[in-house]
Amino acid sequence: MTLCFIMEKRKEILDQDVIKIYYFHGFGSGGDSSTAASIKRVYPRTEVIVYDTTDYEKALAQFKEFFKGKRFDYTDLFIGSSLGGYWANRFCSQFGVQTILINPGLDPNSSLRKYDGEEVTGYDGKKKTHRHKDNYIDVKDRIYPRVVFIGEKDEVVDYKYTEKMLKDHSQFVYLPNEGHSLKDLSPVLDMIPKMANSFT
Repeated sequence: MTLCFIMEKRKEILDQDVIKIYYFHGFGSGGDSSTAASIKRVYPRTEVIVYDTTDYEKALAQFKEFFKGKRFDYTDLFIGSSLGGYWANRFCSQFGVQTILINPGLDPNSSLRKYDGEEVTGYDGKKKTHRHKDNYIDVKDRIYPRVVFIGEKDEVVDYKYTEKMLKDHSQFVYLPNEGHSLKDLSPVLDMIPKMANSFT
């Protein structure tokens, strides 16, 4: 067993133990998100930020409460998928945290309109009727680096809009065989230590 191999294995273990991930779940999801569970299996310090996906004002208040007094380390990462991508994108520059977006819904005013009046399972596991309001603001602060994963078969979010919004500030990774919910998270999991170690 070579010293190089030992050092590589130690680095891999260090990454998994040290990296702290804050996961922003998508619409109609919550703390039991399957994507979050997959990330947690590899990165045990993952924390899911639960919020009300059917109520913008309530969600914003929940995020403000969650972030109150929080301090972030250079190995911390935000990961947001779908509607969670909107929120992760909104907060990453504010807090100086590198961010991975997975099929982000950066225009919830359009993408959530089709769910108006539908029963949605909330972040607390209870059913709630989604009453759509066009009150999501455009996120203009896009200077902080992001990696954006795009499922080219995404049937929920128009990724052309994502490209338009973030093309000058992000690295895009296109997944030709993936839809809105990624079946294979390995490209995301492989990207996490690269981003966390990029400032070291």
